[in-house]
Parts: sequence; C-alpha cells; structure tokens
Amino acid sequence: MNPRVDHSASTGTSWATAHDVLDALCERVRLRALLRVAWFSELRELDAGSSREDNTQSEHSFYAGREELAPLQTELEAIEAKLCDPGAHHALAHLLRVLGLDPAESDVLQLCVALETEPSLAPLVGRLGSPWACESTARRLFGYSRAALLPAGASVWRWRLLERIERMPGEEPVLRVDPLVREWLAGQSSIEPELQGILHPLPPVARQSTWAVEDTATQALTALESRATLRLRVLGPARSGRSSFAALVAEALGLHAVGVRASRVDAARWPEILRRALRTCAVLGLTPVFDAAALTRPWPASIPAPSLAAFTCEGDETLASPPDDAIELVYRIPELGFDERAKLWRSALQDKSSWPDDYVDKIARYPLTIGEIRDLSRRGAATPKALEEACRELGRERLGDLGSVLPTPFVWDDLVLKPDLLRGLRELTFEARDRAAFWEEPRIRRLFPRGRGLTVLLTGSPGTGKTMAAQVLAADLNLDLYRVDLATLVSKYIGETSKNLRRVFTTAARAPAILLFDEADALFTRRTEVRDSHDRWANADTNYLLQLLESFPGIALLASNRRENIDSAFTRRFRYILDFPRPDPEQRKALWLRALAVFTEDATPPAALDHLASLDLTGAQIKNATLAAAFAAKAERAPLSAAHLLRGLERELNKDGRYLSPRERERLAHLGS
Repeated sequence: MNPRVDHSASTGTSWATAHDVLDALCERVRLRALLRVAWFSELRELDAGSSREDNTQSEHSFYAGREELAPLQTELEAIEAKLCDPGAHHALAHLLRVLGLDPAESDVLQLCVALETEPSLAPLVGRLGSPWACESTARRLFGYSRAALLPAGASVWRWRLLERIERMPGEEPVLRVDPLVREWLAGQSSIEPELQGILHPLPPVARQSTWAVEDTATQALTALESRATLRLRVLGPARSGRSSFAALVAEALGLHAVGVRASRVDAARWPEILRRALRTCAVLGLTPVFDAAALTRPWPASIPAPSLAAFTCEGDETLASPPDDAIELVYRIPELGFDERAKLWRSALQDKSSWPDDYVDKIARYPLTIGEIRDLSRRGAATPKALEEACRELGRERLGDLGSVLPTPFVWDDLVLKPDLLRGLRELTFEARDRAAFWEEPRIRRLFPRGRGLTVLLTGSPGTGKTMAAQVLAADLNLDLYRVDLATLVSKYIGETSKNLRRVFTTAARAPAILLFDEADALFTRRTEVRDSHDRWANADTNYLLQLLESFPGIALLASNRRENIDSAFTRRFRYILDFPRPDPEQRKALWLRALAVFTEDATPPAALDHLASLDLTGAQIKNATLAAAFAAKAERAPLSAAHLLRGLERELNKDGRYLSPRERERLAHLGS
C-alpha cells in the first residue's frame, strides 16, 4: 500500500508557465489603478462624493460605457479570474492557501509586490493617494470600505510577510514585503540565509526490512484525512535512521521531508526561527523533521502548526506545548540485529575483497547503528584492525564521563587460577563471542525474550584476579573494558540514582564495550525493611536496577568482595557466578616466579620460592611486594636482593595489620642461600 496526500506544488499549470505570476499581478495593479483613477475622476465631475465611491454596480457600468475603458475592464477580469482563484495551481494561489491569507490580505500583498517589482507603477498608484504601499492606498485601489484590511491577527503579520515602516508622526506607515515572497512567486525555492544550516536535507539511508513504513503512513493518512494535526515521534538512538524513517513515511504520503536542527537555535530566538522555518516548509511543500531539542521548546500559540511534523528523540519525551487537537503517533526504530549489521557492512565495504573472509562477522558484533556503519565505512580504514579500533572509539565517545577505560594488556597465560575457574572463564568468553549470531535465531529469542544480555558476577577477596580476568576477557574479545564510576551513579537526591542508572545502561547497550562494576555490592546490595522514605526509594532504585539488568543486551561484569551482600534477586539473573579463591601455595609459587622474572634475570632458587609461597598472600599483594622491592633496589642502585623483598613484603603485610614473626624474618632474610 502506498497512500498519498495531494499537496500541490506552487507551479505546474500551463497558465503559470505562459504568464509569469509577477507580471500578472503587476498588470493587475496597473489596470486597477487606471480604472480606479478614471472612476474617481468621474465621481468628482459628477460631484457624487463617497456615496457612489464603493458602488460596484455603478462603477462597472461606468467602465462598460467608456470605449477606452471597456477593454481594460475585460482584461482585468480575465487576469483576476485566474490570479485570484483560490483553487488555482500557480505560485500565488499556493502561497495564499498554505499560509491562510484572506482576499484582503492577498490584495495588499499583491500591491506591495507590484510596487517593488515595477517601481514605475508608483506615480500611477500615487494618484489614488500615496505612491507607497499602505492600507489606505490598497482600499482605494481594490474598492474596500474604510474598515481595517490587516487586523492584528492577520496571517501576513503572523507569518511576517509584511512589516510596517513608520514615517513622520501623523503619516500612515508604509508596508514592506519580505523579499522572499517575490522569490517564491517567481518560482524560486529559496531558503533565507538565517535558516542555512538549520534547515538541511536528510541524507539517504538504506531502508530496513524491519521498518514499518507503510503501516505508519497508513495511520498518518487516516489522521490527515480527518483534518487533525499529526505529530510523529520517532524514537531511537542517534544515527539509527530516525530522520530517514520519517522521510520515508512522508514520501509514502507524497511529501518531501527536510531536517530542522532546533539544537542550533538559541532559546530566545526559537519562536522567530520556528516561524520562519515553518513558513518556508509550508511554501516549499516540505514536511519538517525536528531534532529532540524542539520537544523541549515551547510552541508559540501565534504560530499555526503544520498538518504533519515529525520529531526524532532517544527517549519518551513529549512536545512541550502541542496543539489541542494534535494526534501523536509514536514509532520506535527497531535495534539492528547481527544479520542486518553484517548485511550493511558487506554492502558498505564491497571494495575490501582483500580482507579476510571473516572480517564482517567480527565487525558486525559491535552494536552500531545504520548511520555509524555508514560513517565508519566512508573513513576508508586500511585494515580490519583499524576499522575495529574505530568502532571501539565510538563506544568511548558514547560512554564519556560515566567511567573510565581500563587497559587490557593481559593474556590467558597471565592468569594463575584453578582449572575449574579457568574453564568457566573460557566458557564465558565463548558465549560472549558467539552470542550476537546465536540470538538471531527466532525460536531461541521467542523462548528467551530477555535473555540476550550476559551478566556475570565475579566474587572473591581483593587481589585474587577478578579485574585481571575481566581484562583478559576484554582483550580476547577485542572490546574495551569500561569501569563504571559508582560515585557518579549513587545520589542522595531522590530519583537521581535511577536516572543515572538508566543513562549508563541505555548508553552502554549501544557501545562496543564490557561494563565492569567494581565493588558492586555498594550498588547491588540487599533490599532492606522500609523504615522511612529513604529506605523506600533505595529499594525502588534496586528494583529499577533489576529491570535494567534483565533487559540489558550487552556484557556486564560485577566484581564484589562480599557475595553475601548481593541481593538474591540479582544472583538469579547472572549467567555466570565465578568465585575467585585466595591462591594456594602452588599458585603463589607460580605468581612469585612470574613477578620476580620481570625484575631479575637470575633464577630464584626453589627453596626461596617455597619460603615465599608459604606466606598467605594474594596475587595483587605478591605483585605489589615485588614492585616495592624493585624500587628499593633501584634507589640503592643495587641488584634485587632478599633484603629488598623483605621490605616489600613487610609493607604489604602491614596494610592488612599483619607482621612477620622473627622466625619468618630469619628464613626470608636468607632467600638467596
């Protein structure tokens, strides 16, 4: 189905092509002036006064009875029959229709345009009162009574088609027409300089099979046929094709869309810029597609709303002051699936035949939008690795100040963990890599409608390798590891925490990154008994966090030192719960060996390693002790020795309030022996 609405253009008839509208209205003013000058001369000769001045029948009889005036009257009637026909399809009739000008406003506008187009008409028109365009001259030229032709609410004032230029005190103001009116009547599709950059063409984007363009157009057509004012709100992330979807709906209705960047307009100037933008859209037959900034700006009551306008936004914002009779139609852009992203990448990178066959499968894992895929493909990345890095950079831009990107220098061999834990991490990595294509299967998605996310709880004492495991996972998946700053999320103000949480998860859902909530028990804590309003709102934040976590489609790692503090409702939603125990002696021995190998080329005697491994330390403590020893040796400009290691060990143990016994100090003092 392809519904269409007839919004005729300002040109397109043989009459408008053969007789320029500007020439026609200038000729109309000339003929009118000649006839009215003759008529007023007749009145003066008959001394009839104003009693016959507005007598149309007498005036027409006078013209018909004069041989030199009858042809002028016939020609004038022929021009006016076409020029002033409200149903005609020339530029003037179109302008009057779309801006709602009445016949009196039309006549005044034509007088102003004629005098500016043909200044030679001024002496002739001046014989009726004034050589300048003003209301009194228009009344005498077109035969109106003494009532005001242009009241305060007239469309020519509402749309700023005319302006009054004050003269000397006591003199009637002169009317000046907006120069754009002459250009529009001449058939030029001009956009005033003030709107350059605000009104902009919408870039073409590939139409997606999941977009319900025809259904939306059918609903819009029903509203338009009922003469209702329609507001189409298109929801979705930036560069997801929102404006393109609105343009396709407009095209299905026989219309053309144009973008309106309200975000580029100062709030103080918004009413006037909006007026001019809507005026231009109406005259040029364009459907405005506003960005989200327009939703927060008031819509002045004096500005008529277009029959159809679209607004693009990311959330569920509503128009600040919609017309009383407005109908709102909301459409949410579906998220691109893995297969759709892969198809877009293959189409955009057809010239990359030398790249590996599986590069599309790797790049399509990143949850990018249509516009982002288009923009990245145009940058001309030289290698798949460069393109992947550009995809990751987009994620960093999105996440911004919500946290920080952790370096990922570690590989699997750097992990010293129990075999069962390593196997769990390997399984987690496989699922994280394969999940994008896995969830494209309709049968699986039907059974697990909210199961696309991968949420993992990493528990264990500090320093047992939780963060390092997250870094290894991110490096293996070629994703950024983004540590969320909990201090920026939790707020003492009611409702602010939920708002911050929504911002994090909404943004992260579109970022090619892994979220890491370090010390997560501070945020994912157990709900408490409600004793006051703060407890109630804290529980509400926890409930909201549960919803966000359940619907989050990305990868989220929660690291906690106290698993018992995590609310049980969260644990049911984790795909994996991986416990990181403190290392046993064999693992501590391996950790010491790797740490010492970085700072000394001398092999550490097995007996020394056994002594070191006998101390109950975590991997982080072993690394820190070795680092402190290395700096102590460097300060003394001496090789790393047992004395340096002893100082490093004591420093780490003192952090926990622990101390070496005299016997342990004696044993460790002779590590090299």
